[in-house]
Amino acid sequence: MLKKTFLACSTLLLPIMASANTELTSWGTSTSVSTLDDCPSYCTGNSDRASDGAVNQTTSYSELSNAAGFGKASAAIDGDGYTPSLKVYAESNANTGTWASAWGIQQYTYTGTGSATLELNLNLHGNVTGDGQIKGEVAIIKGDELPWTSDMATLVYELVDYNDVLGFETLFLHETTGDLAVGSISVELNEGDTFFVRADLLSNGKRSGIADGYNTFTMSFDDTSELVAATQPEEPTEPENSLSYEERLNIVKTLWQVAYEDYYFSRKEKRIVRKAARLLELEKGDARMLKKEVKAEAWAN
Repeated sequence: MLKKTFLACSTLLLPIMASANTELTSWGTSTSVSTLDDCPSYCTGNSDRASDGAVNQTTSYSELSNAAGFGKASAAIDGDGYTPSLKVYAESNANTGTWASAWGIQQYTYTGTGSATLELNLNLHGNVTGDGQIKGEVAIIKGDELPWTSDMATLVYELVDYNDVLGFETLFLHETTGDLAVGSISVELNEGDTFFVRADLLSNGKRSGIADGYNTFTMSFDDTSELVAATQPEEPTEPENSLSYEERLNIVKTLWQVAYEDYYFSRKEKRIVRKAARLLELEKGDARMLKKEVKAEAWAN
């Protein structure tokens, strides 16, 4: 019962907002929607397009509606640990095609001591009806600079050194796959390492097809306590903490105790307690110390 209570806590797609040789040193978002009005078996004809986004732009949004169809795309640097959150929707009429794409890039620095393995968990939600597809791609790339390019394949296979691509994963949804695809990327990091998370979400609907990926492509690290993101959206100002430091220590220790009642810390539990410790403005070392104390006390009894 306590545990349950605790846990209740294609080129048409490419929005070229800067040239490929622009070096990104922080973050960025970009979106694009395109249509073609002649898709009997392959797509040609008149095209239309809307796009938004740039280097150091935290959010972007594009929308397009015409006789060929309707599409919209959204990108934001606001996910768990300030990862990209991406949404796309593409709906076409008979013998037409609509494409929608979104991408986001975030830079991180690993501040822990020694080496560590971090896992980035991926969740792609969506629904495809008829002739369409949704594709999510994520790459983790080591370095201090990254080419701002509109093409993931070119970035990963041509512009970046092979040894700097720490991980790369692709997820697909189409009419027969269901509405959820999951994956993960594990990376080995050393103290001071700087790297980028680049995430892309692309959808297309052709010949009355609908590709609805607006229920979001999200990703989260299993542990963000020793990661520093280049950009962190401003949060509402909170009142100053009225609790003493000792009282805040006791709260976090109680949370660790509840989480460890089954002699096991799940990833979700650790993430929740660490977030609580940050909100209570505890020193990182104190939160880790309390966790060790709880484990030692539990096994001593």
